[in-house]
Amino acid sequence: MAIYDGRLTVRRYTIRTETSPPSGEELHTLLVERLGEFAFRGLISHDEQAIGWVRPDNPLETDFADDLNVWQIGPWVRFVMRIDKRTVPPKILAAHLNRAAKEWCDEHGRERCPAAVRRELRDEIKQELIGRQTPKIKLVETAWNTDTNIVLCSTLSVGVNDEFRKLFFRTFGLRLESQMPSTWIDREHLGEALNLACADTPGPHFLLWLWWVIRSAPQHLDDLSISDAWVDDHVRLEAGDGKTAAVLDGEDAVATAEAYAALRAGKLPTSLKLGMQIGERPYDYELTLKAPMLDVTSAALSVAPDPDEGEPGTFLLRMHAYAELHNRVRSLFCRWARIRLDSTRWASHSGQMRIWMAHGAATATPVP
Repeated sequence: MAIYDGRLTVRRYTIRTETSPPSGEELHTLLVERLGEFAFRGLISHDEQAIGWVRPDNPLETDFADDLNVWQIGPWVRFVMRIDKRTVPPKILAAHLNRAAKEWCDEHGRERCPAAVRRELRDEIKQELIGRQTPKIKLVETAWNTDTNIVLCSTLSVGVNDEFRKLFFRTFGLRLESQMPSTWIDREHLGEALNLACADTPGPHFLLWLWWVIRSAPQHLDDLSISDAWVDDHVRLEAGDGKTAAVLDGEDAVATAEAYAALRAGKLPTSLKLGMQIGERPYDYELTLKAPMLDVTSAALSVAPDPDEGEPGTFLLRMHAYAELHNRVRSLFCRWARIRLDSTRWASHSGQMRIWMAHGAATATPVP
C-alpha cells in the first residue's frame, strides 16, 4: 500500500501551530536543512533501531539538497521514513539467559540466581546477540501539502504512526493532529453532540448508515455528484467490546445471511469495502473505509500516467484523485451527521434500517 503509486492507504494529519508555518524560500531552506539533519544514518554497534528520512526515489539516498524535483512536486513535498530494527527472538534470549544463570550459580555455589543478577545477565546477553541479527526494514511514505498543511502517512499501524509523529516534530518542530471524523463538522458545533449520540464511536455507525444507503436508499447520493455506488466483497463487523468480530469476504459478502445476522446481533461495521463513480468520470473509485478514523485504504484511483509531465505529473493527478475521494467521504459523513442529530429524520432512517437488517432490504422510501 503506498502514496506514490499502486493502491493508496493513508492516515491523514493536519499541522497545528499557534503561528503560521514557514512558506516560500524560508520553507525550502527549512526542508533541506532539517531533512538533512534527521536523515537516516543506519544502525551502528549494538543499536536496536535506527530511524530517519530518506528520499522517495531511493531508500539509500539521504541527500535532500540534490535533485530537488524528485521530492518537491508542486505544493507537495515527499520523503520517506525509514526504520531499521533488530530484535532477538525471545526463546533464543531465554535459552541463553538460563544457561548463563546456571553457570553463575555453579560458579558462586548458589542454588538460585538473584533477580538483579539475572537482569544484568539479560542485558549483557541481549547486547551481544543484537549485533548478530539482520535488521528488518520498514519504509513509510510521506506527502506534505505545504499549501493546505495536510500530511499523509502510508501506514495505519499505531506504533509506526507514533514514531512518525515524533520524528516529524523533532525534524520540523510542527505537531501533527489526527483528523477524527467528528472534527469535520466541528465548525458547525456538531462534533461534541455527535460523539455523545454515538458513545464516541461515530465511525462504525456512519459505515452502517452508508451500507444501508448504498444498498437500499441511493437517492441520498444524488446531489453529491455520486452517480453510482456499491458495497460488496468485504466487511468486518465488531461487537461493542471490540473482541467479537466477523470478517466476511467474497462476492456480495454484505448481502449474505451471516452479514445480516451479525447486524441483528448488534455488531457494527468497522471496515467496509465500497466503490463509487463520481459524476461523469470514465472510471470508478474502489476503496475500503476503516473506523474509527475512516481511513482510506487500498484505494484504486484509476489514474493513467501523465505522458507529458511523467512521474511528477502522475503524482499530482493521484493527489487530485485522492482529494476528490476524501471530499466525497467527508460530504457523506457530514450528511449522515446532520441526519443523526435531527431526531425526526433519524427516527425515519433508523426505523427503516431496522427493517432492512431484519429482512435484508428496505421496504419503505426514506424521507429526505
